Amino acid sequence: MAYVCVTSLNRPAQRQNYDDWLYELQWERSDRPQRNVDPASGTWIILDDSRAVGRGLRKRIEDAGGHCVSVVPAGSTVHGDFVVDPSDPEGFCAVLRAAPHPVQGIVHLWSLDNPTAAVSDEDIKRAENLTCSSTVRLIKDLLAARETDHPALWLVTNNVYAVTRDDVSISPLSALLWGVRPRPGPGESGTEAHTRGCRCGGSGLGRRDAVR
Repeated sequence: MAYVCVTSLNRPAQRQNYDDWLYELQWERSDRPQRNVDPASGTWIILDDSRAVGRGLRKRIEDAGGHCVSVVPAGSTVHGDFVVDPSDPEGFCAVLRAAPHPVQGIVHLWSLDNPTAAVSDEDIKRAENLTCSSTVRLIKDLLAARETDHPALWLVTNNVYAVTRDDVSISPLSALLWGVRPRPGPGESGTEAHTRGCRCGGSGLGRRDAVR
C-alpha cells in the first residue's frame, strides 16, 4: 500500500475566525501504481547509501538479470564501483561514460544518509552537497551527454512527512530533494529548467521501509 496526500481547507464561517483559515495534510491509503519497468533491460546506476537500501536494490535487479553500477560520495565508508565528489561540477561525467549502455534508470539514494536527530551547520552543508548539489550536477551531466533517450531518474527520501502516528522521526534535511520537480513554463527556477527533458520521479520511504 502507498499513501497519497489530500489537502483540506477549513473554510471560514461568516464570522471572521482566522483560526479556521488553516490547511491540514491528510493521508489516505492508495494502491501502488503498476509500472512497466524491466530491470533486466539496460544498466541501472545506483547512488548508494550506507543503510544497505542500495545493496538490496542491486541484488533484486541483478537477480532479475539486470546490471548495476554503484556510485558512492567521496568520504563514504561504503564500497562502490565509482567514487564521486558531490561538489565536482563534472563528477558524474566519468560514470555516465563508463556505464554500459543503454542506461535504464538512475536511483539517487544519498539523501538516506542525512541525520534525523540534532542538526549542525556541518550536517546542513553536507546534506546540501549530497542532495541538491549532486542532483543538479547529475541532471546537467545527463543533458550534456546528448543521449536521444535520457534514463529515468528516481530521487529517494526517507522520513520527510509524518504519514502515520508512528512516524515521529522527521528528517527536514531529506526534504531538500522535494524541491526538485520538473515544472516547465514561465517563471521556472534554474533547477526546474535543468529537469526539463529528464524523466524525474520522487519516492519517499517510511521509517520501516527497506528493499528486500
